[in-house]
Amino acid sequence: MAAGTHFSALPVSLALGSITYVHAGGRLLAPLLASDLVVVGRSRWRWVLIAWLGFAATQIPLILSMRAHPGALARRFDATTFITDDMSRWEVGWRATVNYLRDLQLWHYVFSRDVKPYAHTPGAGALLAPSLILSVAGLVLVLARYRSDPFWRYAVAAFLVSPVSAAFTIDRFHAIRLAPFAVMLVVMAIPAADALREAAARVTRARVLVVVLVTLASLQLAYFVHNFTTNGPLRTGRFAAGVPRLLDRGWADGGTVYIDYDDREPQALARWYALMKGLDQSHVVRLPDGGIPPSGAIAFGRTQECDYVCARLEESGDNWIARVEGPPPG
Repeated sequence: MAAGTHFSALPVSLALGSITYVHAGGRLLAPLLASDLVVVGRSRWRWVLIAWLGFAATQIPLILSMRAHPGALARRFDATTFITDDMSRWEVGWRATVNYLRDLQLWHYVFSRDVKPYAHTPGAGALLAPSLILSVAGLVLVLARYRSDPFWRYAVAAFLVSPVSAAFTIDRFHAIRLAPFAVMLVVMAIPAADALREAAARVTRARVLVVVLVTLASLQLAYFVHNFTTNGPLRTGRFAAGVPRLLDRGWADGGTVYIDYDDREPQALARWYALMKGLDQSHVVRLPDGGIPPSGAIAFGRTQECDYVCARLEESGDNWIARVEGPPPG
């Protein structure tokens, strides 16, 4: 293999390295995907070695950050995992395996929604049934016809590890954490879609099958669009879609919004939208512990009630604004 071909591994290194930075689950998934490169074959071991070295180089900033801020990068994992200090390694492995197998229940994605309403609209399936049919058929074709192809060997290996990160978390069928699995389902559908296209050019029954799959997908998509139109507003709470409107009321005529000292998310949202609107940060005031805004001022919050007398003006999801009416009674 030529030297130039060896260095074609570097884009792969960068792609694998980027996965560790885009999501907390990527810090487990990326090393697994890198390990899967061994399946491309011994004839390409130099290429694999370069890919591994390049991937290791991309992790240097991450390692430096971990040393500078111990525990910071593990905080999200600690908040979402089922693992506790009193669990044995056998128990962790067994439960992760069960979670992994549960997340492979493909029919769930067709007939059920994500467990988190802010990640998906209630009442509609998460994936189209025809796409999953093609994915399963494609996987069968790969195992039957393309086992000698290094790309498809790696694709199968990547498909198998794609749900692993999600298996170590509490929630099942979580759309965001299972996004790599959804991507690999699309990849697995490619051989089946290609075979169906070729067959449809020659066989009438194949053309009928194409019509059936397209019709089924169109009906399911139409239902999803209808459901999204009906239930989509239920997602605004976590996506904070109505927050700019709330804050605009507080900032009207050069006003200021007041936020409780430990209500962190509203503080971040208010400062961000003030920056986006070109407002000075003085228009966002974080109250001291026990602090009370001036009477008539506008308070903004999410997780906490007012520690003083206030009247709610408007809400969006969990977020709210209120007019301050005075200190607490007594």
